[in-house]
Amino acid sequence: MSDNDSLENDELLDDRGQGEKVGSRFTLSVCLLLTLAMCAFWLISNYNTQNLLRQQADQLGQTVAAQTALQMTEFVLANDRISMNVVLDELIRGTSFAELAVINTDNEVIAFASQTLPEPRAFIPLPFSLSREQAEYSEPISLRGATAGSIRLVLDLSSVEVAIINNLLMVLGLAILLVLVAFALTTTYFNYLVSFPVNLLAQALANIRNGVVEASFEPEGDDEIARAIREYNQTAEFLVQNTF
Repeated sequence: MSDNDSLENDELLDDRGQGEKVGSRFTLSVCLLLTLAMCAFWLISNYNTQNLLRQQADQLGQTVAAQTALQMTEFVLANDRISMNVVLDELIRGTSFAELAVINTDNEVIAFASQTLPEPRAFIPLPFSLSREQAEYSEPISLRGATAGSIRLVLDLSSVEVAIINNLLMVLGLAILLVLVAFALTTTYFNYLVSFPVNLLAQALANIRNGVVEASFEPEGDDEIARAIREYNQTAEFLVQNTF
């Protein structure tokens, strides 16, 4: 009899282990689905953010180039290179413009200003250096229909790349947090609302083979597991009253 009891206990442990595997697969499925959802969210968010920032950068570059062309018109006609260099230095100071130049009709640079921009940094230190992507804009210097030269402006787009990387880091951090919360919630839900009552029902069913017929713990609610346990309890009560 003890051998049979040992065999039954081993079978019950195997059933519980199988239940734990089912719970693990359920939790893994939920976490995987959440991860895929966050990846899709990041792709959409990254696409929209990149397009928006690039449009703003292009609008800024074209606007500044046009305004600079208007300011340089008189200086170019007077060939006042000192004033042009002073104005260009003032225009790019403290901005994200890397270069600003005035070019005459012979394609020669007659005024030039540049600055060394600091290296862009993300929220957290990265094991690699960011690329220094740049965009170039030009605007003609015209007066009464005649072209006296042009403005060449180089805009540093590192801020756009940093914004995209920061967006990725925030989404990644949020995804990790949500996966951890989902793992904890699904594990707790499955253990206390599924595995626990099912294991008690399995124990009660195993006791029937030993001649012990007793009711199992009956959880609250009206889900499938609660109804199955109620059916078992009614069957056990019937067997006790009519068989033993």
